[in-house]
Amino acid sequence: MLRDVTLPFGPQKVRDIYLRAVDRLGGDELPLHGGPSHVVWGDDNFDCAEWCLEHFDEFKEGRTEHELAVIRQSLEELAAIPMDERFVEDGEDED
Repeated sequence: MLRDVTLPFGPQKVRDIYLRAVDRLGGDELPLHGGPSHVVWGDDNFDCAEWCLEHFDEFKEGRTEHELAVIRQSLEELAAIPMDERFVEDGEDED
């Protein structure tokens, strides 16, 4: 069980992707909030997963191969979710 993880503000399926990635990173969230996925996980811009994948190589400096693999997988999983299912609507509960 991960502790003290800052969950993104999104539906459960989006948060689950994030939690799996953090788990695969040994509990370290920082690689997700910088580098190739900074726009998505750092700012809750879940509609930018495709952009981050297209520009992945531009932001990978300073990341290990393992971190990059986890980051790419999280972005690919998010991109597989239809756009209208990536966000919590105003007035909706996150869960």
